[in-house]
This record gives sequence, C-alpha cells and structure tokens, in this order.
Amino acid sequence: MPDEPEFFYYAGDQRVPLELVDDTIAVAFSEEIPERRLDELRARTRPVDVLGRSPALLSRNMLVHRTGPAARGPERVRAFAERLNRGPSVRFVNHVFRNPASGLHLIPTDEIIVRFTPEVTQDQIDALNAQHNVEIIEQKAYAPTQYLLRVLAPSPRRIFDVANAYHQSDLVEWAEPNFVTEKRLYANGFRDRQWHLHNTGQTLTGLSAGVTGEDAKIYEAWGITRGSGNVVIAIFDSGVDTIKPGVPGDTGHPGLQINIAPGGRSFEPDEPSNDPTPDFPEIPRCDQAHGTSVAGVAAGSGGKIDGSAPACKILPIKMIQADNNSTADAVHYAAHHAQILNNSWGGGEPSAALTQAFVDVIANGREGKGTIVLFAAGNDNARIGSDEFARTAGIIVVGASTNVGSRAGYSNFGDASNSPPGQKQLSVVAPSAGVDSLQHQGLNVGGNADGSTENIYTTDIRGQGGFNPPKDSFDPNCAPDPTVTDPVNDLDYTGLFSGTSSSCPLTAGICALMLSVNADLTVAQVKYILEATADKIGTGQPRVGVPSGRVNPGQEADYDPRTGYDLNLATGLSGYGFGRVNAEQAVRVARGDALCQFHCDASGNGVYQDAIPVVLRRQNGTNRFVSDAVIELVDARADPEQLNPCDPAEHRTDRIFVRGGPGGFLQATYQPAGGGPTMSDQVDIQGEPP
Repeated sequence: MPDEPEFFYYAGDQRVPLELVDDTIAVAFSEEIPERRLDELRARTRPVDVLGRSPALLSRNMLVHRTGPAARGPERVRAFAERLNRGPSVRFVNHVFRNPASGLHLIPTDEIIVRFTPEVTQDQIDALNAQHNVEIIEQKAYAPTQYLLRVLAPSPRRIFDVANAYHQSDLVEWAEPNFVTEKRLYANGFRDRQWHLHNTGQTLTGLSAGVTGEDAKIYEAWGITRGSGNVVIAIFDSGVDTIKPGVPGDTGHPGLQINIAPGGRSFEPDEPSNDPTPDFPEIPRCDQAHGTSVAGVAAGSGGKIDGSAPACKILPIKMIQADNNSTADAVHYAAHHAQILNNSWGGGEPSAALTQAFVDVIANGREGKGTIVLFAAGNDNARIGSDEFARTAGIIVVGASTNVGSRAGYSNFGDASNSPPGQKQLSVVAPSAGVDSLQHQGLNVGGNADGSTENIYTTDIRGQGGFNPPKDSFDPNCAPDPTVTDPVNDLDYTGLFSGTSSSCPLTAGICALMLSVNADLTVAQVKYILEATADKIGTGQPRVGVPSGRVNPGQEADYDPRTGYDLNLATGLSGYGFGRVNAEQAVRVARGDALCQFHCDASGNGVYQDAIPVVLRRQNGTNRFVSDAVIELVDARADPEQLNPCDPAEHRTDRIFVRGGPGGFLQATYQPAGGGPTMSDQVDIQGEPP
C-alpha cells in the first residue's frame, strides 16, 4: 500500500497529493514588503521565484523566501516555518508545494473556496464557519452557495486541514485551498510530444506506447530551476538559425531567438565572422539544419518546444567547414563567452591542435574551474575507437537511450581497451530517438532493433530549408524525399531529430541547470555528479525510481557493482556508461543537497534515505573528528541500491557517498559541552573510493 501523502487537497472528488518544496516558504507580512526584498525576488530566476512575483501574492503582502542552508530539508523547513509564523510582523507562513504529476508549483493563501449544497441554510454555514474559525470574504453572485472564506490563525498545515474538513462535510459539495499557481502558456506547440523531457508514454501512430518515466527527469528539475540567463551553452555546429546580419526585418527563429546570446561567430572560410547562421539556401547541404535542431534541444524557448535549459543562453559557433586551426581558435573564443561547449559532431583526423585546445579550456576556463565540454558518442553502432576527444580527461561523452529505456540501436560503445587509466570513454547516455522509431517514419537508419516508438521534437531551419520537409540526403540539391514523413506540420520545427547529436545537447542543458544553481562547480564535479546521479537503466529489471523498461535480449546493461559502470567483460564495451542522466538528482546535488543514500540496517533490510546520521566526536584541542561508527568510503557512482541486494553478512554501519569524488569532505556540526553556539567544521576524508 503506498504511503499516505502528508499534504493533499481535493479538486472535486479527485484527491491531489502535493510535494513539499524543502528550501522555500511563503511569508505573509502585516505591512508592505520592503523594496529591497522585492529587488532580491526580481533577481532570482527559479520558476517558483517567477511565480512569487505574481500580483496575486504581492497584493497580499506575501513574499516567496528561499531559506538558508541551515533551514533546508523537509524537517528543517517545517521547523523554520513554525518559528517564523510566530514573528510579530508576520501574519502567517505557508509552505510552497509542487504537484508531482505536472511539476508546477502551488502556494496556498489563507483562503479556501467552498461550494455548499443547494439545501444548506445560512445558520448551518455560520455554524460550520464558527466551528473551524473561518470568516466569509465573499459570496459569489453567480453561485449563491459558493463562498471565498478566510481561515483565521492560519498555519502551514491548518489551511489543508480546514479545506479537507469542509470537503468531508455533508453540507459541502466541494472545498479546496485558494492557491496561487504556476501556469504554462501553450502556443499550439509540440511540448506534449517531447517525451525526452517528460515521458508519459508518447508514441508515433501505429506503434506501442512508450514506457512512462523513461526520460531525463527534466520537468522535475524545472521544479528547482529552468536555468539562469548568466549560463551560456556554445553550439559548435553548422550554424544556428538566428537573426541574419544585413537582412532587414529578420526577427530570428521564434523558438530560439529569445535565448540567443550576443557574440555568435562563424569560423568557416570566406564568410563574415559575425554571421553564424546556416548557409541554406545559398549552399544546399542537407545537414544545414543540424545546429538549429541541436540548439533547440539544449535551450529552445519562446516557440513551440522547450530545450532542457529553457532559461539559459545559446552561443552559435559555426565551424563544421572550418580547418583545425580555425576550430581550435573557435574553442578558445567560445570558452571566453560560454561556460559549456556542446559538440554534436565527430570524425576527422587526429589533431594535436584541437586536442590541446580542449585540454586548455578544460583546465583554465571559467577562471580555473574549467569549461564544461561535451561530445556526442557517435551513431555507428560500433566502438568509439581511438577518438582523441573521447580519450581526453574531463570531456563528457554522451550516448543515446530510447523512450522505452533501451540503448539506441545506433549509439556507439565505450571501448575499455582504448580508455586511458581512470578515463571512461562513455560517461552517460541520454534520451534520443531510436532505430525502430526512425525507420517507422521511412528513414534508412542502421543499427540494432531497440523497441523505440518516438523521436525528438525540436527547432528546424525556418521554412523549406531544414529537416522538415524531409530531404533526400543523396540528392546534391537536397530534393524532398516523399518516402519519409515528418510528424510535425510546422516547417520551423521537426519531429525527426535523433542520434547522439540530440542526447548530447540535452545533457549540455542539464549541465547548464547545474551551473545555474551552483556556478562554482568544477569540471570534475559536474562530470562526477552527472555520473553519480545517473539511473541504472537497461537491465530489464525495476529499480527504485527507475522503470524496468523494454530491452531486447542480448542488449541488457551489465553494471559492475564495484564501479557502477556498464561493461561487457567479453567484449570490453559499454553501451550505457554510468547510466542515463537524471536532471532532477543532478541539480539537487549540484545545489548542495545530499545524495540519496542506501544502506543496510542491522537486520539486513535496505534503507533508502537522504542522509545517514553519523555521530562524530571532536578530538580535544583540534578540528579533527572521529566517528563512533564504521564509515565505509564508497564511490557514489556505484549506487548499491541499484546494483546489489542487502546481505546481512556484508552489513556496514554507515556508507558515506562522497559527492565531490575522491578527496571529498563531510560537513559536521559540533555542540560544545555545557552549551553555547553550534559550530560547523569540514572533516577531511583521506583516501579514495575503490
């Protein structure tokens, strides 16, 4: 039987469970909100902060407030809200909630909306209101038995208790809290088809449904942040369809222009450097739309689709036809204008100049924290091979998974025989189209059958110039191909994008969300967090929070319990790396939340929780701590919950997952003997995870 939700309300007869947002509260003041507080709110970009700027809240002198680190987490935020609720200038404090089904935020006021039965008398209404200490604000002229009521002496829980008590009354047809809610604006777009962001079973006509939940958990991450405009993703590609210099009246692509950063540049020969737009129709090449589609997957916004980081910026870098020297220049240029470099391209001969350029920016970009560099693994259903970029330390190499939780049948394999010590060629996989779903639309795609039933929906070159309508890639003039069908009827968009070219920018967007909540993360930390929070898909078995998926026999993942890395010992190949990206968990860990941890209790039962308490004692006269428990240092990427059942014989008292990788630290609090202020120290952990 599922656990009873702590917070819920009724919408008619439907019971709606809510999730507590554990780092944000809503405070109603008894006087006007100070202007400096409003300025702070205007500067924040989380979806809940945007909601907090709603006139419906500000007119009530209600302020959305993000708690400090000491008041974050379910229990702490509850205690903080209760304390603040007793403040002299505070009318009431409410929690902030998220609907797990939609990912949208709700903020209760001190009001409830009630529809009484037609037979109710005024005396009965007054008696029920008195019983619950409620007063009438308004009786609706259009429905005389419907009232807006104010709950007196409100508290974070009392609003729900009163609304649900009215709902249960025989005198009431329905009752619910009066929420201020986050809303989405829909422009007759294709967001409901974007399963890679939120998989509800979407599928192409004539194919079986996808597997609900087999996605990158982007909607869940958006409950924390949709990104910051200060974070920029450089798109190294064939150009991006933005405002073309010298074209009067050009407004750019409706699904991209809002997020185009200044400074986009072309490094291709015989072209103006300030024009990073595609060449079509001047030079008919069927790959002209590639960069525009990649950009949409990463940070599209404002039109009919969303990227994974829809509030971050895009820096177009056109370089597909550039030589190695110019491409190396492009790498250094972009690292001065963007924090993340997306490379949905590969091939070419080995180049020391290019490799060195990436090594340099990974080491020195972002004022020494390092520029985040991602590469697509490739689409040949083969070994990645000796590609220098995949072998370069710090680069995040991304493969592809499908809407049914399998490896995309074209996605290249990491090759253990060509990996330097400590460097895995394939880091993670991320959702993209599959072989079966693309062939269903008429595309000639090679690789293994993968059971996929849906493709990727993203931006396309405006008008006739892009993937939509479909082109004959063997025709020198890119003539239309009548044997291929694009499911999208708007030529500015396409439903046929695919490959690791799509999974890579999806992951780049997740990296952008991570930097949006913590700009100080290093390259190593971003890569480690991505790998440590990845879902262990492809096993054909259900995991906590991970569907079992549909994986063809012989294509299953085989994660090594010692490392958490998928590796076929017979072939030395990895199809899944550390697993599929999980944006919500990656963003939570990036902002400082504890990794969800799993350990075995004394009876050998598995316990899954956010934190494991460890008693630490300060050594006299030092800042060193010792533990009364046995602490086992482990690598978070080898998530034992997803890999091993509990074995009482192998019981460990505590497992500490080191978020930052080798050389991480544990934050401990210490209460001095005899009272006094609590102190906080960092405890160095010596050694490295196995």
